[in-house]
Amino acid sequence: MGLSKALYRRRVLVILVLAVFALFLLFRRSEPVTAVDNQPVHMEAAKKMQVVNLNEMPLRDGFIKDPTEYFVQSMLRDNHVVIFSKPGCPHCRAAKALLQRYRDQRGLRYIVIEMSSEKDLQGIRQALKSLYQRTTFPSVFIDVQCVGGNEELQQLEGSGQLAQMLTDKGLLTALLADRPANAAAAPEAAAKDEVKVVEPVKEPVKTPANEPANQTTQQEEQVQKPAPSAAERKVRMLIKKHRVMVFSKTYCPYSRRAKQLLSQYHDGRGLEFTVLEADLEADPMEIKAALGAVSGHFTFPNVFVDGKSIGGSDDLAAIHANGELALLLKEKSLIV
Repeated sequence: MGLSKALYRRRVLVILVLAVFALFLLFRRSEPVTAVDNQPVHMEAAKKMQVVNLNEMPLRDGFIKDPTEYFVQSMLRDNHVVIFSKPGCPHCRAAKALLQRYRDQRGLRYIVIEMSSEKDLQGIRQALKSLYQRTTFPSVFIDVQCVGGNEELQQLEGSGQLAQMLTDKGLLTALLADRPANAAAAPEAAAKDEVKVVEPVKEPVKTPANEPANQTTQQEEQVQKPAPSAAERKVRMLIKKHRVMVFSKTYCPYSRRAKQLLSQYHDGRGLEFTVLEADLEADPMEIKAALGAVSGHFTFPNVFVDGKSIGGSDDLAAIHANGELALLLKEKSLIV
């Protein structure tokens, strides 16, 4: 009898130990991904880390295994507004300039993740693609939601949606002009401390391309000017070959609208036009950059008539509505 009670107690004890162990494992797997081995990823560490020595960051089973992806998510979790940028990029400069105006005038706090080496650039790009289907710079995030690049940011600003979004999220203060004079300077100084830049690798400041002519000889300028890329040569060839050329993206509603409008001229008046869907090409970003170099127009769609860009969807709709498009195509004998 005594032996039976001892065996029973031992079995109960084993069951209890196994149950506690199972709960422990379950608890570990359900912890939020806000720390690495219970050590938070602090922003000050990020500033000193040369991308926090990403390959040395400890990773826990069941969580994100790629250290760069972990870094990206950590930055987005810890900061309301994050912009991933690369040096020398005009779109990145424009986006940062816009956010800086909000910082100076409305006290916006944001962080810039600046990639200074090709290795960092490719790593962050791959992480953004894997996590958020983003492959271009800049990439701007507000409360972990990607709002797009410079083009989308400028569109949001132009429509007033950006200011409204930041205000609704409590990220902006009152306009400096609306504050008491003695309180205007303090928020600006405080806000500057909140603009943190993570620069993985320091590199020498590059000489601006638009230096005064007296500082650079004509021969040096010719040497410094890069040869056209393969994408730019392709874009120029298509524009030259086709009298009406449309650069589009299959999923873009503005591109669809422009193609539908041109299709009306095709069906009713015999217009012939050619479409290149950039997102179906092997080098969509290079094509976008090439279009900017050729026409100064970086967005899609981009419509060319006899080698000249007439703009995008809104521009096309506007000249269609006032009759200028039909007149232009008629004068060039492109429609009947």
